[in-house]
Amino acid sequence: MKIIRLLIWCLLCTMAAFAAQAENFYIENYEVALQVSKERKVHVKEAITVRFTAPVHGINRDIPTANGEITNIDVSEPFSRFYNNGTLRLRIGDANQLVSGQKVYQIEYNHQLYSNKNEFYYNLIGTGWDVPINKVRFYVKMPDKVEDSKVGLSIGSYGTRGFEGGAEFSVKGAEIWGQTFRTLAPYEGMTLRAEVSDGYFIDATSGRANLVWLGLLLCTLFSFLTWYQYGKDEHVTPVVTFNPPEDINSAEAELVMNEKITERGLISLIIKLADEGCFKIRSEKKKFMLCDFKEYNGNNKIERSLFNLLKKQVTDWGITDDELKVSNSFYSGWRNLCRDATGYADRKRFYEKSSMNPLRNFMMFLYIIGTILLTVFTLFNYHFSSTFFSALMPIGVMIIFMLVLVFTPKLSSKICFMLFLIPMLLAFGAQFYEEMMPGNLSQAVMGAACIISTIVCYVQMLKPNIEGRLLKGRLLGLKHFIKVAEKKKLEMMVEQNPQYFYKILPYAYILGVSKVWMKQFEGIAVPQPEWAVSNGFSFNSFDNFARGFQTAVQPSVDNGGISRSSSSGGGGFSGGGFGGGGGSSW
Repeated sequence: MKIIRLLIWCLLCTMAAFAAQAENFYIENYEVALQVSKERKVHVKEAITVRFTAPVHGINRDIPTANGEITNIDVSEPFSRFYNNGTLRLRIGDANQLVSGQKVYQIEYNHQLYSNKNEFYYNLIGTGWDVPINKVRFYVKMPDKVEDSKVGLSIGSYGTRGFEGGAEFSVKGAEIWGQTFRTLAPYEGMTLRAEVSDGYFIDATSGRANLVWLGLLLCTLFSFLTWYQYGKDEHVTPVVTFNPPEDINSAEAELVMNEKITERGLISLIIKLADEGCFKIRSEKKKFMLCDFKEYNGNNKIERSLFNLLKKQVTDWGITDDELKVSNSFYSGWRNLCRDATGYADRKRFYEKSSMNPLRNFMMFLYIIGTILLTVFTLFNYHFSSTFFSALMPIGVMIIFMLVLVFTPKLSSKICFMLFLIPMLLAFGAQFYEEMMPGNLSQAVMGAACIISTIVCYVQMLKPNIEGRLLKGRLLGLKHFIKVAEKKKLEMMVEQNPQYFYKILPYAYILGVSKVWMKQFEGIAVPQPEWAVSNGFSFNSFDNFARGFQTAVQPSVDNGGISRSSSSGGGGFSGGGFGGGGGSSW
């Protein structure tokens, strides 16, 4: 063991010699005096006696700023400051003048620490100095008395715990002082850690963080109040009915139910177009063909756009699902129609004007502002291994939550309120367990909860008007009827209208109960629709058609889409506290 220690010491001395030669200076004496307040503000005084072995302009003093703020900097020589990746660099000296021999640099600044732990953990000498330090003296004045047994010192390279000789320190009341008896090799530091009781420190929050919290809370509160005033849905009473609304098609029914028209709504319209005689559907062995195209004579923009898209693909015989799968023009046109269909519909007919685009865009603006504030807060106050990653982290999390919520169907007001309230309660509850979280993680969680609440309000902003609520009530009543309809009632409806099953089918499809509707008609004689060409067209034929069409509009390699596969008291450790850093010459 002694031989190993001797070899390590020789290696460190060799590194010190090379470093001193490379830097053209070494530190003869390093004195540090700290005045610590109850608010964790540390007034730092450093006197660094440097011996230059060759002419240089001066030294660089690097001070970490993670989880802290440096203010009121005063240096005995001319200096400039630079910020880079969580480090403040003080470049001390004159660019037009060289110095050599012995030089004493006096540096003084305030270091506000942002921590919630019951300890004072500070790097008296950082592990970033790449030159030897012959002598270190330090003095620390704490705001109140500390226990001798709760104070520890660590000396060595980063990660070293404790020390074996070479230094001493004493504790008397609120004062701690000490010194070294050996040279600190390059990249060796000295860290002081003092454990204290609850209430010893008064946690301080930076002015920057206060502004961030104010901005986040205002964004969240205003978003919630805006939603509550303009977007909160009124109660909708289901009205049991046996027929769908006559003045809207199945795609518009989906808009009423879910605020948008999706691929499902467009597929349901194909049955309606066929029923109106625009074309016929041939279904055989789980394959289908659209054939015998006529003209569309209606005025509905969505229906006309869908009909024109299908007709463009027709050959002499018609168009099959296999041909649609490999048609790049159809895939592109279908994607565009899915994107534009909601805009083609008259949403003002079903939704309050006050809850539509201007306010929704303003809500998105609030979301963006909140994200920026959270990013700034995280960047400056959340100690992470990478500043770049800590800046991107909240943006990535928010994008994920936004995508999840955007593709979530319309929620009830009670669920929306709970989605707003629960994250806020969890976030504020996390404040009671701050000591269990590293850095300012709990504050970051609170910020994320504020942004999530704002997104919930944005996504749920659209509010049905009187006509929209009446239509939604009828559609909910129709859905209930589909689920509980008695066989005798269905037989009576078929007797009155032989095409009754196919009249309801598109609406059942967008309501998500088409299979239930087909099961209800088992054992009931339903004539084949006029638009069905094949013999023996059955309920399963529609299911096969819907599945086949969904497959046809999925991206594939052939149509230019994407391919898919099938598949106790102590000194902590050296360099582990606040402050410290290092330096070099320039």
